[in-house]
Amino acid sequence: MVFQQMRYLGQASPDELAALERQADEISAHKMPPSQFFFGAPAAYYYDLDARDEVALARTLDVPILILHGGRDYQVTDEDIRNWQTGLKGDAKVQVETFPSLNHLFIVGIGKPGPAEYETPGHVDGAVIGAIASFVTNTGGASPPQAASN
Repeated sequence: MVFQQMRYLGQASPDELAALERQADEISAHKMPPSQFFFGAPAAYYYDLDARDEVALARTLDVPILILHGGRDYQVTDEDIRNWQTGLKGDAKVQVETFPSLNHLFIVGIGKPGPAEYETPGHVDGAVIGAIASFVTNTGGASPPQAASN
């Protein structure tokens, strides 16, 4: 959740973090009024997200799935990726790849990741582009629409 990112980044005091965590707990328990805003979205938005099981939905899809993760990503955490890997374990149509030196934008970085590095111009790492190209090539990818014949 966002307060975890703020804790990681050191962007809030301990008191602010405690207040945010209390609000996050209210949302988790569905005790916050649906119209009350938390981090720019009404609680109803979070309740809708909470009602979804994305991993279960992914298991029902009859399409190849590629999950990519930057090892320096503090927004999509290693724990998030482990949840996907555990939930989709044994599913032959799923491929998960982690790129240890890449951030959330799949750009190489060094040191402690943070939002400031998103302002530094860069390019998606070639290994990510290669992984996507290989995935599309090896799974058949999506075919372009065929023109109707007269």
